[in-house]
Formats: sequence, C-alpha cells, structure tokens
Amino acid sequence: MKSKNNAGVAQLVEQLPCKQLVAGSSPVASSLETIEKALLQMGRKHLRGIWKKLWDESKPTIGYCYVISEYLYHWVYPDAQPHIMKVENGTHWYLVQDGDIIDFADDGQGHTGRRASFLTKQPSKRAQILANLIQEIEGSIPSQF
Repeated sequence: MKSKNNAGVAQLVEQLPCKQLVAGSSPVASSLETIEKALLQMGRKHLRGIWKKLWDESKPTIGYCYVISEYLYHWVYPDAQPHIMKVENGTHWYLVQDGDIIDFADDGQGHTGRRASFLTKQPSKRAQILANLIQEIEGSIPSQF
C-alpha cells in the first residue's frame, strides 16, 4: 500500500492484521497475509488472458487487483472509491479513501489512475469466492448474498 499521506497508511497497516468488519453477519479479515493465502487457493483458475500466464505463487496478487479491490470495497472499506489506471499488461485497480491509497496488489507502478466504478453493484463471483476463502481461513462461516 502506498499513499500521499504516509501517516494515514501507517495507521491502516497497524490496524489490518486484527481488523475485522462485518459483511452480512460474518466477520471478515482484511490482512494481506490472509488475502494472499486465499489467492494461493484460487491460483490461476480464476484469472483471464495474460494474467493467467503471469500469475505466480511467489506473488499471488498478480492479476487479482480488481478482485482484491472489489473484495476490500464491499467488505472492508465501503466508503473508499475504486480507481483504475492503465498499465503495461492492461489495467490496475485500487481504492482511495480519505486520500489514502489502499492497494494490496501494488506492483510499484504508482497510482495515477482515475475514479471508476466496478462492473457490478453486488460483489462479483470471484470476489465472493475470495471472501468465502478468507472466511474459511479465518474460521468463520461465510455470509450469504
């Protein structure tokens, strides 16, 4: 995660490992470590195009920026705004909340994107899969949509 406001990011990072917010009636974890464990289970199967080839177990967030951002928006940071930017292999998605960049799939290309909307108002199938895997890892019962 990077930000114009480094103090704000430091506060977010401190809160992440133990922060749990509610989606429906189930607590949902928001730590990068938990998200990466879930993405390792998702693997290449849920990726498309070039991202399927680029994905690697050593960096499981590759190709999942949209899904991660959507998950974080719907379950963890509902007041954040989705942003999109063009990158070498397509696009990169991240969130902005109160001037802080929330980007668990940051690849160091900067954050020069524009505000955008997700393709659906409800969480996509892949975001739901990610949420369910995270909840399984954390030992809670997945919420129903």
